[in-house]
Amino acid sequence: YVERAPAPSATVGARVVLTIAGLDVLERYDFSKFDVIMLANVRGLTPEHGRQLSGFVRRGGGLLVTMGDRVDPGEMNERIGVLLPRTLRTVRRAGDAAASDEGGDRQAARLDQLDLQHPLLSGFSGGRLASMDKVRVRRYMLLDPSPEAGGSVPIFLDNGAPYLLARSLEQGRVVLLTSTVDRDWGDLPIRPDFVPLLHQTVGYLARTT
Repeated sequence: YVERAPAPSATVGARVVLTIAGLDVLERYDFSKFDVIMLANVRGLTPEHGRQLSGFVRRGGGLLVTMGDRVDPGEMNERIGVLLPRTLRTVRRAGDAAASDEGGDRQAARLDQLDLQHPLLSGFSGGRLASMDKVRVRRYMLLDPSPEAGGSVPIFLDNGAPYLLARSLEQGRVVLLTSTVDRDWGDLPIRPDFVPLLHQTVGYLARTT
């Protein structure tokens, strides 16, 4: 889904060049040549990765972190916890399997409280993001609600849990999606708003929007 998402941006004049790499070769890249780095369901971050990413963000880079079944919350907190808007806690399954919700998905949460005044979503004013109320999230990463946590929450789940978070850190920005960018934990990638939301997020992180 993410690999195909940048393609439509060419029709609106945006320039998105996607480079895909595994963690085993990440250290070979010169981070200064990139505007945004995305960690999509990664496991195996090393202390060196953490130092590289911290320097990248603090010098003005954008970091997008998304969840999945390979993410180890303890490992990610240890390696890049100082960059994240909140501390990761544990994976939570949405809904109640014993509940009865006629005509609905009893094991899914919905998106709620979209802050269209937030810079990350400011491009969606005027009633856009119409398909977001149809998104269903089956699993998400529960976060530490510590009052010292940084950042803001442009999108919540209807159970009050954060879904999309953003944080500025020195010269850079970090965005955390508590679910996945594939269909493993929810159906956001098949909704019409997925591509524009991803473009907007990348633009926010790169400071082009």
